[in-house]
Amino acid sequence: IGDWDHPYATMDFAAEARTVLSLFHPSLMEKDLKVSGHFDTVGIQGDRDSIQFIMRNLLSNAIKFSMAGGTIEVSTGCDASGAAFFQVADHGVGIRPEVRERLFSIESRITTPGTSGETGTGMGLILSAEFAERDGAALVVESESGSGTSVTLRFRR
Repeated sequence: IGDWDHPYATMDFAAEARTVLSLFHPSLMEKDLKVSGHFDTVGIQGDRDSIQFIMRNLLSNAIKFSMAGGTIEVSTGCDASGAAFFQVADHGVGIRPEVRERLFSIESRITTPGTSGETGTGMGLILSAEFAERDGAALVVESESGSGTSVTLRFRR
């Protein structure tokens, strides 16, 4: 990504999440997916385009790897330490441990078809992690094969 000059802005994490979520209405309908959301108003500073890219990628992945008729949980808030977060959790196929270890490695880029045959390049999560780092945040992935995945964009305190 190099020396990328990105404009920082103060924004409401909940408002950004709602905006991005609205873009996925057709995809959610197509797969008959429900969204359970809890959006606490949280002010953050960062590059709006980068943050929206990350949110879109996490939602797209949750949709891709969820079974039709399932539920995706989306939330914003602050954790116990006061750090702001955006979290997307699905109850889909999950990520095998050997794949989870290589998720952020560009050398071993991973492509896995979605539950309805959706495709991707395997670069979205890698770019999301890079963008998060540039905005003073990190991606935390928790997953169990066959039980779903939770990915949290967490801003450091």
